[in-house]
Amino acid sequence: DMPRSTGTTFVGTAGTITSLAAMAQQLPAYEPSRIHNYRLTLTTVRELEDTLLSRTKAQRVGLPGLEKNREDVIAAGAILIRT
Repeated sequence: DMPRSTGTTFVGTAGTITSLAAMAQQLPAYEPSRIHNYRLTLTTVRELEDTLLSRTKAQRVGLPGLEKNREDVIAAGAILIRT
């Protein structure tokens, strides 16, 4: 991880970041109102990354909040967001 100053905030839209926000909340279906303005902490991103990397692509299918057909790219996306 790159060192960051305390309080640094990043804003993300669409794709991996919204999928991670949905996963963090274990949403059974995508809910834009719950994704918009959700604060995803670095700690949560790390936890999700660990979960994703500990599973195969097939084992990621059906994880709460993970949209269908994202199971092959979500782990790499989590790594990119964390770094």
